[in-house]
Amino acid sequence: TEGALQRELRDCHPGQKDHAIAHFRRGEALFRAWRYRESAQAYAHSGEDPETVSALQSRGVALMMVSNLQGAREAFEEGMSRARRNHSAEWELVCGIDLSQVWSDLGKGECAKGVLRGVLDLARCLGDHSFEVVALTRLAFACFVQASYEEGMAYCDSAIRLAQHSDERIAQADALFAKGVLTMAKGDLATAEETLRSGIAVRTPDDRSSYTQTRILVQLTSLYTLMGRADEAIAASENALRLCAKQAHPQVKARCVQSLALAHHSAGHRDAARSHSSQSL
Repeated sequence: TEGALQRELRDCHPGQKDHAIAHFRRGEALFRAWRYRESAQAYAHSGEDPETVSALQSRGVALMMVSNLQGAREAFEEGMSRARRNHSAEWELVCGIDLSQVWSDLGKGECAKGVLRGVLDLARCLGDHSFEVVALTRLAFACFVQASYEEGMAYCDSAIRLAQHSDERIAQADALFAKGVLTMAKGDLATAEETLRSGIAVRTPDDRSSYTQTRILVQLTSLYTLMGRADEAIAASENALRLCAKQAHPQVKARCVQSLALAHHSAGHRDAARSHSSQSL
């Protein structure tokens, strides 16, 4: 965020500071407008002189959005390195979480898990329960990709317990989502439904949990489709679509519309399925 950038720039010359902040603001505006390539370029200019972890991390996220995974990997690795040199443990944790996702997207599951174990160790040393829960949940998803379901379930259970103890409600819902996905992959559909519904029940007073709730509802749509419960699949995907309207993100909406198309297809509503499938494109 700009606040984090300003903290990094507090000892810089005013001219350098103004230059970096101006480009960073441009990057943020372009990112909100979904112009990710231009956003990445603006963040790169922001982090030229002096180089900042804030700009590197933001650039990495923008590059991920356009599937430039190698560029994103380099940005996050440099961000972690600079964070260590600056003795900024929080930024090291942030860049580590992002880097693990890139490794996972590249099909390098063991690399992702290695980074996440490092993040987990650092979070525990710092007593940072928020990052500890995130690392445990990401490890669970990394295990899902490798079909290491029992290992992943153990990470989920640890994450759920810690999130409950710390009253991290969004993190708790994320961990329940991960456990539901793993349970579904194991073929225990009834338990998967129970777990995912438990995740739906964990809400925050504001809209901060809406993204996680949307993901759970999309997963429930797939589950109900597998179970032959077409009406419930349609209802879950319609609820997901209503929730995602609060996020105003086209990729999330497209995923919800695809989910609704699948639900209608399973119900034999071919015209509705074709219509929603076209809308998702």
